Formats: sequence, C-alpha cells, structure tokens
Amino acid sequence: MNQHVMSVCTSCASAHRMKQAIRRSGGERLLAQLQTSYQASPLASFTIAPNECLGACDRACAIAFNAPGKYIYSHLALVYRH
Repeated sequence: MNQHVMSVCTSCASAHRMKQAIRRSGGERLLAQLQTSYQASPLASFTIAPNECLGACDRACAIAFNAPGKYIYSHLALVYRH
C-alpha cells in the first residue's frame, strides 16, 4: 500500500434537502474524475482516497496531499469538469 495519499473531500459543494443528499456533491464528482484520470496515468506514487470533510467548506472543492513524516499540502477551490 502507498503511504502517499491524496484525500478528496466528498462533502464539498454538497446539495442536501432536509439532511438527504439530492445529488452527488462536487467533491464526489471530483473524486470520480480524479480516479478515472489516475487509472489512465502512469503515475503510481500515491493513493486517491475519499475523506468526509477537510474543513474547507467556504473554499470547495478541496484535496490534501499527505504522507508520514511530511507536511500536508491542501489545495482549495478546485472544480470538476463535466
């Protein structure tokens, strides 16, 4: 298993009505797009994983890169492409 992880916030840009999701969140769509792109990429140095919340709700969508013994790098205000 890789120790380098790209965490993607799946709560970012969510759409809820009465605490029920009414469509996939922007973060879920970004995660799916990254996973699809990653499968077609020769890069294998990190794992892509969903994360319920990265605490950046006002700057959605958010991802973070982390690994043991290294700094965590967050990237905010990302968008998925249709």
